[in-house]
Amino acid sequence: MISLRRRYFICFSKNSLKLQQQQQQQQQQQQQQQQQQQQQQKEQQQTQQQQQQKQQKQQQKTAATAAKTTAKGEAVAAAAAAAAAEATAAAAEAVVVVAVNSASHANREAAAAAAAAAAAKQQQQQQKQ
Repeated sequence: MISLRRRYFICFSKNSLKLQQQQQQQQQQQQQQQQQQQQQQKEQQQTQQQQQQKQQKQQQKTAATAAKTTAKGEAVAAAAAAAAAEATAAAAEAVVVVAVNSASHANREAAAAAAAAAAAKQQQQQQKQ
């Protein structure tokens, strides 16, 4: 027969072993949970970084598009100003041409009148002679 002490020792030993195993399992579970949490945090950080990079790229694209649009707008405005300047210069040239033509026409008329007057004077002088 096993003595009471012996039985108690065996039971105590078994219980102690079970307790130790349970504690070890709990520790392992806690470590696993911590590792999972750390992994999740890393994944969240990576996701956040990726989203920030996407936002930065989108902002850069938007800024570039705005700059291009502004540059195109400025180029169109400059072209319109140049076209207006050319139209103004062409109109000024046309005014000058019309003025020159008018002056030429007036000069021609004046020259014709002077020639007619000179011819009339010559005829008068010839008639007097």
